[in-house]
Amino acid sequence: MARGQQWRDDRLVMLRALKSPTQDQRTLLALVEQAESGNNPLTPAGKRQLEALWRLEQANDQAQTARAALASLAQDDRRKKRKERDHRVYQRGALLGTAGLLDFDTGEFQLDGFDDATLLGALLGLARVSDPERLASWRQAGAAKFDEIERDGNASSS
Repeated sequence: MARGQQWRDDRLVMLRALKSPTQDQRTLLALVEQAESGNNPLTPAGKRQLEALWRLEQANDQAQTARAALASLAQDDRRKKRKERDHRVYQRGALLGTAGLLDFDTGEFQLDGFDDATLLGALLGLARVSDPERLASWRQAGAAKFDEIERDGNASSS
């Protein structure tokens, strides 16, 4: 059986199972039934109409497949962006450990009396800082710590 005929046979099964076929699909099914019955053969115009409806159905199937592929690509893109965002969040969370505030293994605070509310309060205070000199000083201290970590990492891998 030709591949095209197999697609048509499979598509007929699907179309017959539809609860609400389109008008074109109902017409296609009616013409197929007429052709299969043998009692009332299709006219040349009916055959052309049937072939046109099959082409339309195939185009609709291809369009549906393309829409599904597009939706999959969009979902993949959203998943990739979410993964990148999560990675940045985890990296910034690791800064708490690098600063000595958080134990990397347990996730617990290392300072006595330090809890989530204290951390949030400190961060709220940090968010209100607008002094460029203070920010530059903090940036310099952070860059020095990153350099130290990089030197220690390179020294241990040598």
